[in-house]
Amino acid sequence: MDLSRRAQLDTLLTYGAEALDLTPTQYEDAVQKYQAVGAWLNKPDSLLVGANPMVFPQGSIAIGTATKPVRRDEFDLDLVCQLQIADRISPAQLKRAIGQRLRENAVYRERLEEKNRCWRIVYAGDFYMDILPGRPDPRFADTTALLIPDKELSAWKESDPKGYAAWFTERSRLSMTASKGVRAGVEAPPPAPDASTKTPLQLAVQIFKRHRDLSLGDDEDAPISIIITTLAARAYVGQDSVYDTLQHLLMRMPTFIETDSAGNSVVSNPVNPLENFADKWRDYPRKRQRFFDWIQAASHQLNKLAGATLPQSVEALTPLIGARPGTEAVRQYGSAVHEQRTAGLRAAAATGALGSTSARARVIPTQTFFGGPL
Repeated sequence: MDLSRRAQLDTLLTYGAEALDLTPTQYEDAVQKYQAVGAWLNKPDSLLVGANPMVFPQGSIAIGTATKPVRRDEFDLDLVCQLQIADRISPAQLKRAIGQRLRENAVYRERLEEKNRCWRIVYAGDFYMDILPGRPDPRFADTTALLIPDKELSAWKESDPKGYAAWFTERSRLSMTASKGVRAGVEAPPPAPDASTKTPLQLAVQIFKRHRDLSLGDDEDAPISIIITTLAARAYVGQDSVYDTLQHLLMRMPTFIETDSAGNSVVSNPVNPLENFADKWRDYPRKRQRFFDWIQAASHQLNKLAGATLPQSVEALTPLIGARPGTEAVRQYGSAVHEQRTAGLRAAAATGALGSTSARARVIPTQTFFGGPL
């Protein structure tokens, strides 16, 4: 594949991933709303105020890979509410206390849904805000390690969403240090989504998750996002091309699935090796098979995109990212090329070179989305 074609694919894929992001308006709205939750939990009259509640994002919004879902409008935004509590307090008690405080707010009370381990605040048409209780893990002082409720709320289990975000950031080579101000009880949010500053790894994870949703739909055995994200980050070696990153990851991700002494598949948490993200594969082997089915399908669609002409690109992008994002990617690409050519003609006219043979024959260099002409 020549450099011009690769640059074209990179641009299309980047525009496509951008269409999967929260819009700037959605992002700012989400930040304001989760900051308001943190402020509410920290008010002087809150039953939680003595536990110093701290609300911060985890998961895809924290690492810049939030992806517009299929067949609904709401994004999933995952938050942690970290509290300083005594060891004797159970996960069920902590969750119940957070729910009680949220119900004291008329706005939250109308939107509140109780989930297995967390509380969900529903903003219809925009996002679901899941608030998971957590407490610092006393075994690892001066670290970001947490204890969160297990699914039955009967015990605490290890977690480290901040540690995971730091690991992913290092793998993707993108600093996520936010310069925004911090409100009481709420940490500064990660940067607003901007495809022009995202790394190929972040864009690849977004595209992979979208393709998973499109190809496997509501299949309960579809590979979970944390497995896709972790294997992709382990396989990434710093490619600058989005297309090359996708191609490389699809080939290499399966090689990072380990096997324990009993022959079970292991996708370990990089910041807590005792946690196996693929633990359910042991009891539900179809989940493992669906992962490899998804890898094969994604590879097939990526190869079809590589062989497509520009007029065929919408059709080739649709199975990867959806019809609307695919159409938007091609539209933006066409607009960028048009603007570039127009700017080139204006520059030539300004210098008096428009009428020369060399100016008329000059080919406008293909632009990458990340910088200047190749």
